[in-house]
Amino acid sequence: MRLLSTFLIVGLVISGSGVQAEQLELDNGIIRVGADLDYGGAITYLSLSGEERNLINNHDRGRQVQQSYYTGEPLDRRDEGQHPSWSPWPWNPIQVGDVYFNPAEVIEHQHSDEEIYTKTIPMLWDMDNEPAECHFETWISLDGNTVIVRNKLTTFRTDDRWSATPRHQELPAVYTIADLPHLYTYDGDAPFTRDALTRIPPTPPPWTYWDGTEKWAAYVDDDNWGVGVYYADAEEFIGGFAGSPGGGTMDASTGYISPLRTMAIEKDTVFEYEYTLIVGNLDEIRDFVYIAEGHTVDQPPSNDDENDEDNGTLPPDTDMPVRWSAGVIGAFIVLVFIALFVMWRIRAGHSS
Repeated sequence: MRLLSTFLIVGLVISGSGVQAEQLELDNGIIRVGADLDYGGAITYLSLSGEERNLINNHDRGRQVQQSYYTGEPLDRRDEGQHPSWSPWPWNPIQVGDVYFNPAEVIEHQHSDEEIYTKTIPMLWDMDNEPAECHFETWISLDGNTVIVRNKLTTFRTDDRWSATPRHQELPAVYTIADLPHLYTYDGDAPFTRDALTRIPPTPPPWTYWDGTEKWAAYVDDDNWGVGVYYADAEEFIGGFAGSPGGGTMDASTGYISPLRTMAIEKDTVFEYEYTLIVGNLDEIRDFVYIAEGHTVDQPPSNDDENDEDNGTLPPDTDMPVRWSAGVIGAFIVLVFIALFVMWRIRAGHSS
């Protein structure tokens, strides 16, 4: 069940070339998204419209925003070309390519002003150029400040190697740039009440797990602006931060989020799901989820004075608590200096 966390270390130990030029893009004047045909049709680009700051990490082929699934017991297949660092390993097709940098093949794609569609033969992650016996399909569209993605797995395995063992499934795997170093979610027992948000510590691989009772998580910058992921059927989440804060799309440091469900992938499984990427500040990301879940966005905040920066939570409806606190301290210091100056002038007047 926890094998997933081992796979995710790939982003730290393997580096590769940059994203190629065969990128299909959508731009609605608010945000811009790109899916790269050289990267299995995975999402490799996300920015505000008219800007070049890519929020997605592409340091290697284990990053991006992509499909990834698991089933079966780990097997030792080194005599068949399995990478020694990833042996033993279960059945694990991923959208972009394998550990040897062999790319997945996009066998069909369509691109209009409204939608990107790709159909891909994924690669088994641990093997050297072994296509998986399945297809990945992806439909991408834009709505305001959100990217709506529908993924479909169609399995047609003929092997007898792996049983249908229930495992965590990444739905999807999301890797963000290190310029967005702060991970927020809601992990409490009063979801959709504007209770204080939870700040997830910057945990390196094998990451950390949390319940995510509002079904979303987001990586943001110091102004609490960034990108969130929402999956309505998430059972729990995994995520963390690798490296040091600060860095762009091709840098090694990265944030990671994945909504999870535990399920068995059969030899003939067909599975579809939909998720949403939301670009904005924490209030905008949370408001989108509230509306999607059928809740109002104007509920009063929870009156909880114990939630502050020291215990890893963000007070509700507070956009920039750290900067706000610094401003208060600065104003106080200025007032103190003014008071001292006035007292000095008064004393100087009496002395003369």
